[in-house]
Amino acid sequence: MHISVVVSVAVIAAILLGLYVLKESNQQETEGRTSGQPVPSVAEEPDVQQGDSVTAKDEVHVGQRRPPLSQKVDAIQQEPDYKERPGMLFDLMLEASLQEVHGLLALSEDVTYSVGFRDDMKAAAFERWYQLDPVAAIRAMDASTLSASQKNSRMEIFLEDWAGRSPQDVAALLGQGQLTGVSSDLTYGALVRGSAKNGDLEVVDAALALMDDPTLRFYALKSAARVLQRDHADRFEGWLVTLPGSDQNTALAESAWMLADQDMDRALLGLDQLAARGADELPVTRLRVAVKWADKDPVKAANWVAAQDVTGEDREILFANVMRVWISKDQSAAVAWVESLIEKGEIDEAFMNRVGGRL
Repeated sequence: MHISVVVSVAVIAAILLGLYVLKESNQQETEGRTSGQPVPSVAEEPDVQQGDSVTAKDEVHVGQRRPPLSQKVDAIQQEPDYKERPGMLFDLMLEASLQEVHGLLALSEDVTYSVGFRDDMKAAAFERWYQLDPVAAIRAMDASTLSASQKNSRMEIFLEDWAGRSPQDVAALLGQGQLTGVSSDLTYGALVRGSAKNGDLEVVDAALALMDDPTLRFYALKSAARVLQRDHADRFEGWLVTLPGSDQNTALAESAWMLADQDMDRALLGLDQLAARGADELPVTRLRVAVKWADKDPVKAANWVAAQDVTGEDREILFANVMRVWISKDQSAAVAWVESLIEKGEIDEAFMNRVGGRL
């Protein structure tokens, strides 16, 4: 009897201990679910093989540890300055593998993250994917739930960059008509700019011809003209004469503005060509060139402006913009120059008062 009593007490003690442990376990699980933090599934816990060392930092119970990528993303989300988070996500993907890219895209579907943060996660993932496989990344991004603003900007960047290296490949992809998540004018505009960098004039012209939106086409043409003049100057004149008349004026104007950074004599020649054509682009282009010139050599720019056969409001605007640049650099010299012109009778005080009103 004595032995039986001892055994019974031991059994009862074991049962009570088991109930206590179960209660504690249930309490911890309940606290985890009500704390506002996602409770990872058991499947997320990496297996610890025999012989693996587990540090005190890593020693957690099964079901309580998120995968490494999730942990890093969670840490980024906790950054107090939300403006820093997109850059941190891009840094996270700098040398990521394709598997990690897909991992971040999968995490971006987790509704426990904010909508904006999930969008930034997608953008960072597609940026890295593009570096690994441009075609696959572009197609996947086109079909994704990435926000329209992010998708448009990323698509332009990716296509322009790729076209700068392989314009024919980009043209072939767009020709398949499979990109439906962004407008064709946006994609062909990117192709125009990229192929201009590459110097592939055939693709530039073909892409321009496929653009329907006049505004987007106008800006694509301007960009192509600047890039061709800057990077492929020996081919610019030959390309210019193949354009329709109005496009020639646009291209000449952008070329002159670009040349103001490189060769002022050629920039002024471009202005003369616009004047000979009676181009509407002349006044604005003349002003843009003069301002660039004033930034480098205000004295020469001001003397050139004073000698121009420009009257009325156009002359006042031209003077005012050049003087504004010069005054910011050397006010006393600018004032002395104006006084000398007044003394010589080339301008009067009334004119300069009107110019001053535009400063």
